[in-house]
Amino acid sequence: MVKMINFLNVKALTQDTSILPITVADVKAYSKFFIEGDPTDTSKDVFIEKMIIQAIRNWEEETGFLILDQTFKTSLYNQRTLYYNFKARLTRLNIRSIGDVLYHPDDWNNTDAKLTLSTDKYYFTEERDTDPAFFQLKEGVCYIELYPVYNNLEVTVTAGYEANDFTNLPSDIKDAIAMMTSDIVDADAGICGCEGFYSQEASRVYGKYTAYTPILTL
Repeated sequence: MVKMINFLNVKALTQDTSILPITVADVKAYSKFFIEGDPTDTSKDVFIEKMIIQAIRNWEEETGFLILDQTFKTSLYNQRTLYYNFKARLTRLNIRSIGDVLYHPDDWNNTDAKLTLSTDKYYFTEERDTDPAFFQLKEGVCYIELYPVYNNLEVTVTAGYEANDFTNLPSDIKDAIAMMTSDIVDADAGICGCEGFYSQEASRVYGKYTAYTPILTL
């Protein structure tokens, strides 16, 4: 039996918002408020910039596909033993590097810092399309016992586009973020429907890039 679980606990460590993948002008190009009104109006520009960041964060949380240059820590919530056929999947995509795996062994004294798990014992697969990378013990490693404490096994991950260079960010993702931001702007102006003008089109793009993270027992 092969059990696949997810690294569910995700804690942001750093996130660069100094450069964004879309501009205020990109949002105005979709916004009914500006299309039907004055596209040169700059009174909402600061608000729009803030909403772009919020829309990107919403995208990253809902799809797991990370855009902004960032680091985060993720861990297994409650796992006592890692068996030879055990697999643990990351829940994020567009990962650039994965740091050391840290853990408390089963004889932990409740004081010492976590140990670094030897790379002789495990590996991470490469992510493929919407399938995130996953952790697995190497052949010949029968099991590893962990101390019974929540969020024991943890790893720090670097993800998103390095230095926020969005050259290779797919255009449909940029469009979806612009659409969702424009819906926020239009709702704030009181002219947006309950679901937004672009919700269905944006949802299609969201679905295309959402990380595949079911919990499986095979």
